[in-house]
Amino acid sequence: MFQNFLKFLVIFILSSSSISDDRVSNWLQEMGCDELLITYLENKLQNGTQQEKFIAANDLAELYKRILSLDKYRNNPKVLQRATKLLQDNSQAGTTSLRVQLLRARYLAAEQHLENYRLRYTSEEDAAAEIEQLREINEDLENIRKKLMTKAKRSTRSDLYDLIGMTTSLLAWSHYYIAWFDNSDEEAHKSQNYFAMILQAETPTYQQVSFDLKKKEYGARAILGIALCKKIIMDSSQSEVWFDELDMEDTFEPIRLQIPMWKYFQAIDDHSWSSVLHQLETVTDEKKLLYARLAAVHALDSKFKETLGAHEVADKSLSLLINLGQLTMVSEIVALHGTDALPIEGFISNYIQGDLQFREIAEIMNSSEPTSEPEIYKQLIDISTLFNNAITSEDAKEFPTFLNDCYYMLGLSLFHASEFLEASIAFQAVSARQNDEDSLWMAIVCLDRISKIDTSIQSVKNGLIKKYRSEWPNSARASQLLVRDAAISPANAKLVDELLAVEIQDPNYAESQKQAAAHLYDLWVDVQDTQVHYIGNTYVNVALQLLLEQIQKIKSGEIDESESAVVLALRILEISLHQQINRKVAAQHALDAIRSIELCEAFDLTGFRKEIKYRTILFALSNGQLKNAQDLSVEFVEAMPNDLWSLYVAKAIWRYWDANQIDVQSEVRFLIGSRLLFGMSDDEIAKESVLPISYSTSYAGYELAKSNGQLALTEGIEGLRIARILQAAYPKTNRILELAALLEQEVGENDRALAHWRTIASGNKQGSDGWLNARLNIVQILSTIHPDDALEVLNQHHLLFPNYGKEPYGTRLKELHAMLRGGEDGS
Repeated sequence: MFQNFLKFLVIFILSSSSISDDRVSNWLQEMGCDELLITYLENKLQNGTQQEKFIAANDLAELYKRILSLDKYRNNPKVLQRATKLLQDNSQAGTTSLRVQLLRARYLAAEQHLENYRLRYTSEEDAAAEIEQLREINEDLENIRKKLMTKAKRSTRSDLYDLIGMTTSLLAWSHYYIAWFDNSDEEAHKSQNYFAMILQAETPTYQQVSFDLKKKEYGARAILGIALCKKIIMDSSQSEVWFDELDMEDTFEPIRLQIPMWKYFQAIDDHSWSSVLHQLETVTDEKKLLYARLAAVHALDSKFKETLGAHEVADKSLSLLINLGQLTMVSEIVALHGTDALPIEGFISNYIQGDLQFREIAEIMNSSEPTSEPEIYKQLIDISTLFNNAITSEDAKEFPTFLNDCYYMLGLSLFHASEFLEASIAFQAVSARQNDEDSLWMAIVCLDRISKIDTSIQSVKNGLIKKYRSEWPNSARASQLLVRDAAISPANAKLVDELLAVEIQDPNYAESQKQAAAHLYDLWVDVQDTQVHYIGNTYVNVALQLLLEQIQKIKSGEIDESESAVVLALRILEISLHQQINRKVAAQHALDAIRSIELCEAFDLTGFRKEIKYRTILFALSNGQLKNAQDLSVEFVEAMPNDLWSLYVAKAIWRYWDANQIDVQSEVRFLIGSRLLFGMSDDEIAKESVLPISYSTSYAGYELAKSNGQLALTEGIEGLRIARILQAAYPKTNRILELAALLEQEVGENDRALAHWRTIASGNKQGSDGWLNARLNIVQILSTIHPDDALEVLNQHHLLFPNYGKEPYGTRLKELHAMLRGGEDGS
């Protein structure tokens, strides 16, 4: 309260002789970096040469002297401790000025504690401890002052007299506070004598003191000190003349304005309740809180001793505090003096009793979670009853602000008692009345705790969540609600945008990214063509960052999320390798991540092996590594011919062949084609969309049978089965009939083959390539089973085509005709 009263006695200019020739310390001082400068000089004192240590110690002493005179450091215990340690460790550096500043800082701290005790913010025991501090301070100040007075007789230095003035003022005020606390005439006499010295008077009498000095701050403060001491030694009437002198226009104004307050303090100390009551009614607005607090705590000290007038002062001051909106302060006062200080009934009585009891039970619970203790539950229900009584009291509407607090406390007590629905209703009442964030949040939290939520409660909760996210969209709680909502909601683009909008510094950022990735993947499953590029690339961007972070944590052993990382990597591979996305770098990162997990041996990849191999094949194809992809595909299909993943592999490799018009060996084409047709019905094999695969596979079977004979009997039979299905579905298609005929011939079904060739011949113009090829195959088959029929056919053919037809069919027919005629040249 009186932190400025000694400023006139202090010299703030640092003597140039104390500053060492050190550029760093000079720069730190110029920049005002006091604490850095302290650290720098302390380091010099610890590690420097003897000369550097000596200079640093003295520089530190001067620095501490200066900064301890500044208000911002006076309550800084760290600075006080460091300065004290300097004096203890380096007595030669301890200047008198520094010692006085340290004592001043200690005095100011004690003064603050004692003024807090006046207002009963601290206990009498704590105040007594501060009084002991003042006694020690006084002893040190007395010794210093005596030495200074001795020096002053031999010196005219102004700074010496400034120090004498400071120590005298500190002694005067510290003796006053001891006198006030102990009600000691002896200490009051000592104090007023020191104040008289400041005023250059031999004795602290009205005749000796020069009241002209009240124009100066130090003079006005000294006269004030004498007035306060006179009250202790005699009575208030004796101090009144001193106050009257100060209560004049020519008094240093800040002190003059304090006179009514000091008189009020005296009335409080004297238990002059009528005077206190009068001043409570006339006090200015800016001092009402101070006056009411002081009156309440002191009147209640005496109230139960039946001091005349104390009851009325207590009731008046508490009512004033309530009107000022200081219900928390009233609650604290009641906690000190008991509930008898409260009105008998009504809102205030119930509310404060509930508040006090809740604070007590909160200390026992020591948790923010609901209790599981039956006894505590019972007490919480009783507390909630008090709050509810307050809310329903007749005078509740007179306290609208506190009514909101009461609803909130009702909600808290019910929440801790696990009465979640009733608690949520109370919190909702606060939110509806003043749109309070915390209340709305707690209303949602309570509904979350209900184990079985019906449709109506769920609807209410959804509305509260919507309101919260609308009112406070940028709060961490809003993002928490968003993430939680996303976890149970179907995927939609708007939700993804909201998840991706969560800022990186938000504590829910990581989870929002995970949810965004999950929703993007769900959207990808049913993506429309127009959205493939956006959704696919957005997913890869989000998921890849999550994957890289997970792998880093897995490698460091920080977490074990190997399974989710593998799933994430495979999804990245799936989307990044899509033909419209084609993010090869992302795909490579995903494969590397899977290999890293495999090397860590922290997770068994067996369940993912098939998909990993499939994605690896796709990655090889995307990079044009056909041989590698093809070899892996053959290996896969041969190892697991009936597995679904081998079907995916077969589709991918076949699609690549078609897209790039690649001619593949018959063995590979037959294997892959057969896997694609496996399990299809005849109708499905013959479908027009499947026909290219069916035909190519069947033809590959023919080529294998043709070149490998019995070694490829299985391939030939399967090729024939497919060809027969196609021939039945497309009976007039030449290339299918021809393939079927060739395969029938390979397996020895000559009659069937002969029928197919005759159908081809009949369907083609005489002399055309197709007709000549069919005639050649007809004759070749007949020559092995019915040579005479073959010869007859060739005789007829020769009549129609004397030169046997165009090449290459003409020469072969001619040679066959000659052979059947016994070598005779038919020409």
